Amino acid sequence: MKSLQEQLRKVVEFQQRERNRERINAKSERENKKVEQMNQGDWEEIMGINRDTYRRGPGGAIRRR
Repeated sequence: MKSLQEQLRKVVEFQQRERNRERINAKSERENKKVEQMNQGDWEEIMGINRDTYRRGPGGAIRRR
């Protein structure tokens, strides 16, 4: 029969191996993800540069400029 300390050492070693496996898997998943590149048109759309502008015209009517 193994002592309690030996059993605990095995459990701790097993847990450490599992953590290392998880770290390696997480790192490889991050490396495998594609990084989405945003082009100039995407940024302009987000910032609202190409939106229509509306102004009050003569008589108070709202018109597109």
